[in-house]
Amino acid sequence: MHPKKPSIMKPSLILIVALAISSCAKETQQSPDKYQEKEIDEMVDIRISSDDQILFNGNKISESSLYSHIQNVTVSEDTRARIIFDENVPIGTIMHTQELLYKRGVKRMYAKGFSTEEFSNYDEQVIHIDILDTNKLLFDGNLLYPEDLEIALSNKDLPNNMEIVITVSENATFGAVYDVQKLLAVNDLDNISNQDFTEYQY
Repeated sequence: MHPKKPSIMKPSLILIVALAISSCAKETQQSPDKYQEKEIDEMVDIRISSDDQILFNGNKISESSLYSHIQNVTVSEDTRARIIFDENVPIGTIMHTQELLYKRGVKRMYAKGFSTEEFSNYDEQVIHIDILDTNKLLFDGNLLYPEDLEIALSNKDLPNNMEIVITVSENATFGAVYDVQKLLAVNDLDNISNQDFTEYQY
């Protein structure tokens, strides 16, 4: 009885196996990097008017597209949502918005309602500047680098009776806050109030 010869893989088969292993290894290594590329949304800014207009992070959207926009938010346990609304908006719309945010993982929600006239004045006269933990800014819901704030201000039609509301995230640096205040002062924008999110409890 002849001894059984050890099986020898053909070179082409060895190459295929090697490529498969290499491909799997690369995929495993790349997956965390792809995940890390998605920046966490620290803040979601939503404004809902009585004519079914919704501003979602500075962009006009319909109520029917609210779900898809919320699904595209990359959340962490620290993500906050600020909802400002006209009190004539059906309460079901507000509750539906909060429910969608909660299901997406946004647990820190702050809401404030105004009469139709107050909401209109607020929307026209108040600019929100949120200084985030990353030291980036939300300018009326639009994400900016600090160096882009001056351009954003110059591109906006600023009313004479404008008020700027600044909120500062817990881990924002003093330098980021100072730079924003300095830029506003240089541009003679001095009607400024500082608020925290407890003022948006409804």
